[in-house]
Amino acid sequence: MPSHRSPPSPYQHIWDDAARRAAAGEDLSVITAQALSTANAQIEVESLAAVPAHGRAFFTTLGKALAWAALLDVCVLGIGSFGAGPLSAVRLVICVVALVWATAFGILAANQRVQRARIRAGDVARTVVTRIAEQAAGLMWSSQIPGSWTPLGPPVDVQREGRGDSLPVRWLRRLGGSPDLAVLAPVETRTPADVRRAVERAGGRPVVFFEQDAFALTSDARSVAEEYGLAVFRVQDTDLLPLTRTASAVWRAYRDPASSEPPAAQFARRFAAATTARVSPTWRTSA
Repeated sequence: MPSHRSPPSPYQHIWDDAARRAAAGEDLSVITAQALSTANAQIEVESLAAVPAHGRAFFTTLGKALAWAALLDVCVLGIGSFGAGPLSAVRLVICVVALVWATAFGILAANQRVQRARIRAGDVARTVVTRIAEQAAGLMWSSQIPGSWTPLGPPVDVQREGRGDSLPVRWLRRLGGSPDLAVLAPVETRTPADVRRAVERAGGRPVVFFEQDAFALTSDARSVAEEYGLAVFRVQDTDLLPLTRTASAVWRAYRDPASSEPPAAQFARRFAAATTARVSPTWRTSA
């Protein structure tokens, strides 16, 4: 089983739980959130142990404050030593006040540094836990597809209520993509003007359309999507019906045992190729 390829303790239970949830069809956002929730108490204990209250961070900061106070005292006493009379009470008070102030400030600054160091240690541990959960889930999902790439989500079933991401996001992640890679079209997209507006607002990223029961493009809008090299899918119960050439290429890659890269990589590649073709002199002449 894929869950056997897991890291050693202390996060073994995080890996096992993430793999179990991935096999059960939970979304990646739910899996990582649960992993962080489960590991939170352990992370807090490890952060306290890694950065003790009176450890190196504390005494280094306190020592620096006391060193500045000692330097000030040396300067004050040194200036006074040039005189013929004894040290005045004012200079002694200055030295004592400087030492007391430096001690108080040093303790405050040292405690703050300890807190910041613990926060950083906790953030690092949470990043590790998130990656462990993602790797465990990805390994489980990789065993469910023909190719050798890693999906970012479980199989999608329209009839099964999803916990976490929306249906388009779940399909995008199942194809190995993320919202950073492609922009999901707004559900109100219908007309050719809507498609062009979605492309303009995408900021150079490809737009992906997942048609559902009440949301579908017109035939003219699909033609515009085809012209821009965009993927249009019709969502079915457990799979997708590709409606453009880009969508067909993505779906073939998804079902291809020889595929070694996420099918979602086709989105940007074909969008870029269509953009180049539309602005080339050959296209303008033929148009």
